[in-house]
Amino acid sequence: MNTTIGSITFGSVIYLFLIMIVLFSFTFIFINMFIDINNYLNPKKGVVLEEFINVRMRTFEDNTFKKIILPNVDDYDLEIAIPVDQKLNATVQGNWGFNQDENGQGFSTGVYRDGYTADGSIFKGISEKRYKYMLDQGPYVIKYEVRKNKSNKYDVGIFINNKKVSFVENEGIPSGLIKYIGTNETLLNKKTDSTSEGRRILDYLKFIPKSNLIKKKV
Repeated sequence: MNTTIGSITFGSVIYLFLIMIVLFSFTFIFINMFIDINNYLNPKKGVVLEEFINVRMRTFEDNTFKKIILPNVDDYDLEIAIPVDQKLNATVQGNWGFNQDENGQGFSTGVYRDGYTADGSIFKGISEKRYKYMLDQGPYVIKYEVRKNKSNKYDVGIFINNKKVSFVENEGIPSGLIKYIGTNETLLNKKTDSTSEGRRILDYLKFIPKSNLIKKKV
């Protein structure tokens, strides 16, 4: 038997209460959707909206000088492959890789000279410090693992033929700041297979994002 309050039954009260809850829930959802759409279409000054987009690996066939555009990710690998039997001479030449600057200032990957002699190196960080490792004759695959650290800076692990040879703290950059492959210096961009100045060829260069999602400013 239903309990009656005046002409309203207890069941009717429960029914009305449930309807109010459903209406409130839908109202709350629609209000938030309206706010989100309005903020997206009319962002306030100084507000940064974020969306997620897919990122894929990119492969480059050679290291002739070129400007590139990479997605801006925090965690990624860079690979360069030095051909079989290629002699890495200690003269002014190199296997130029991914660079922050067209003239090799700041973050620079690749092998300069033999990677060790004089000012030779296998990596140069944002501080302009050079990091060395003696190399002789290919094949070599050099991998640079760039990872954002807890201080919001970027560490770089360096591997040669899957062997870790160096770990460099705070010397990396997000991939969006990598703007070039190779060098824009005329003599150093000229292909060489002797001891003369110039550019030693590579089998390939790779950009490998370590997350399929990145943040994009709108």
